[in-house]
Amino acid sequence: MQDPGLAHLSGATGLHIVELISHDSTDSHLLQLSEVHNTFFDSYTNVVSEIEQFRNELDKSSVTRHVWLVLDGDTAVGEIIFHTSLQFKIGVMHFVAMQEQVRTRLNLGWFNTLIEAVELSAQFDLQRGGLELSALIAEIPYEDLSRWERVGFQYVDVDYLEPHHGRSWRLHGEPTFFSMSPVVKIGAKAAPSSFADIAISALSAFLVEHYDLDPKHPEVARILNAATLLGG
Repeated sequence: MQDPGLAHLSGATGLHIVELISHDSTDSHLLQLSEVHNTFFDSYTNVVSEIEQFRNELDKSSVTRHVWLVLDGDTAVGEIIFHTSLQFKIGVMHFVAMQEQVRTRLNLGWFNTLIEAVELSAQFDLQRGGLELSALIAEIPYEDLSRWERVGFQYVDVDYLEPHHGRSWRLHGEPTFFSMSPVVKIGAKAAPSSFADIAISALSAFLVEHYDLDPKHPEVARILNAATLLGG
C-alpha cells in the first residue's frame, strides 16, 4: 500500500516525491538530495552520510525513517526528512525545505499541506502496529515560531538544547549544546493525555531515542523534568 502522506503531498502540489529510504531509490536520488540539503542546511552536512547508512538498514531499525526528495520534473527542489518513533508514538521532524520559486507557485497553504502529509505518513507507520500517533515534534529557531503555530503546533517551553553534531556528537567527545525551540502538534486521533505527558514523549523521542543521549545527562534530565511541569 502506498504511503498516504506521499500521495497527499504529490496530489496537492503536483510535485513528484521520491522516498529515499526504500529499495527503489537510487544513488542519483541521494546525490540530488545531498545538493538540496547542503544548500539549505550547510551546517548539517553530516546528515547525508547518515541517510546513506539508513538506506542500508531498511529492515533493522526500531523507528521508521523517511527521506523525501521533492522533484519538479527532474529537478530537485526540496526535501522533507523525518522519522516515526514506534516506541513513543511520535513523528519526529528533522528538515523541511522548498525552493522559493516553487513555494511562490504553490497555493498559500503549501506548508500546511506538507505538515498534513508528514502526519498522515507517521500515522500510517503506527497504524500498521495497531498504534495511534500521539504528536509531531520539530526543533526550530524561536523566530520561526509563529509560522509553525499557524499550522497547529504549540511551543514547548523547557529551555531546550540540541546537541552539536546531531547524532554524531560522540565523534567529538562529550556532548555540547545550543539553543533551539521545540514545537509539538498533537495527533488528530491521539489518546486523551496531558500536554506534559505528550511533551515528555516527544522530547524523549528526539533527545534520548534519536540523539542517543543519556536521559540522566544533567541537561537532558533538566529538560525532561521541566516538561513534567507544563500545563495544558
